[in-house]
Amino acid sequence: RELVQSLSLRWSALCSRLKVPLALQSRWWTLLETRYTEPQRHYHTLAHLNELYSCLEEFKEQIVDISAVELAIFFHDIIYNPRATGGKNEDDSAVVFGDFAQDTNLDSGLTEKVFRWIVQTKHHVCSPDDEGDCKLFMDFDMAVLGWPKQQYDEYRQQVRQEYIHVPAGIFCSARASFLTATASQAQIFATDAFRERLEQRARENLIWESQILQDTYQALGPLPKL
Repeated sequence: RELVQSLSLRWSALCSRLKVPLALQSRWWTLLETRYTEPQRHYHTLAHLNELYSCLEEFKEQIVDISAVELAIFFHDIIYNPRATGGKNEDDSAVVFGDFAQDTNLDSGLTEKVFRWIVQTKHHVCSPDDEGDCKLFMDFDMAVLGWPKQQYDEYRQQVRQEYIHVPAGIFCSARASFLTATASQAQIFATDAFRERLEQRARENLIWESQILQDTYQALGPLPKL
C-alpha cells in the first residue's frame, strides 16, 4: 500500500499543477490503479511506474516539461494485454491518454507530445529531432535492460509470466530473436547519460538471456517446439 500511496500523491500533485478538478483526479486515479494491478501483469505494474519515477528524480534537472514526462509515465502502459498484436497496447494506451486529455481540457501541445511519446514506446527509437524529454523518457522505460544481473533475472521471469499463455518453444524462439536484434543495435539508449551508464551491461544482459532461451529451446526437443 505504501507504493500505491506514493504514486497516488504524485498523481495528485501532477493533476493539481495541471488544474485538473479533484473529482476527475480521483476518477482517473481509480482507473490507473485498477489497470496497473490487473492479474495478467507481472512486470508492467505500479512498481514499474515507480522505477520510472526513480529515473525521473535523478534526471529532473535535465527535464524541460516535467508534466509531460509524468503523464507519459502514468499512461504509457495503462492498457496491457499480453495477447494483443504488436503495437496495439501502445496505441490503445495513447487513446486512453487522449480521453483523459479531452476529459480534463489539457493543452493541445502537451496532449500531442505525450500521445506521440506513448505510441513511440512501440519501438523506443528516437530521431535526432525528438525532444530531449522524449529521449529521456524512452531511456527511463528501457533502463531495466541495464539493471544488475539479479534484478534483470527477476525482470525476465516476470516477462515470461506475462506470456505464460505462449508455448515455451514459441516464446523462446521469438524472444531470443528480439533480444539478439536489440543487442545488435548500434545504440540501445537514446541519451549519452544512459549509454555511458547502462549500454554495456544491457548488451551483456540481452546476450545472456538470449543464450538461456536458445538453450531452453534446444532442450525442449522436436515436439514441444511445434
